[in-house]
Amino acid sequence: RFGSHKLLHKMTNGSTLIDAIAAAVAKRDPNDLWFVTGHHAENMSSYLRGFQCLPVSDYVAGMGHSIAAGVRHLQSLAIDYDAVLIVLADQIALSSAGLEHFIGTYEASNNWEAVQLAVYESGDLLVKTPPAIFPRRDFAALSQLGGDSGGTAIVKDAERHHRLQTHWLAEAGIDIDTPADLEAL
Repeated sequence: RFGSHKLLHKMTNGSTLIDAIAAAVAKRDPNDLWFVTGHHAENMSSYLRGFQCLPVSDYVAGMGHSIAAGVRHLQSLAIDYDAVLIVLADQIALSSAGLEHFIGTYEASNNWEAVQLAVYESGDLLVKTPPAIFPRRDFAALSQLGGDSGGTAIVKDAERHHRLQTHWLAEAGIDIDTPADLEAL
């Protein structure tokens, strides 16, 4: 849809799309950050100096497959994570302050079993979208994902069982799928 590797595309300010999302997460502990990379993984790693990268060679299997690879990697580490934050790299309007507020709202909720999603307004609709925080109880399901739907089935299950919380984050509504999306900014 984009015609080239969109995350390496230069914006009018000279930075790439991946630079924008890296800046948004930069306040987090780099030891706890992993960028799951697929297409042009080597180039992505050079733009993500100072961050840990997990290349996924079969990224064409879809976003769900990449999420699963990332979660399986986290599970293989000697660290016992309580939750995983998933941020999409094409949501270039995410700011460090917005992301920190999203995480802080989750931490203040003391609801460690709930899936957390951002929500924004689009016309008359409220749209639920990543960033998303999934608790440890969902790691097994996340590690089995495949296809392009990401964690949609897990989110729907959480909603059915009243363990979904949403947090207003208007900037999550801007994601770049086509060159026209980028030009519209």
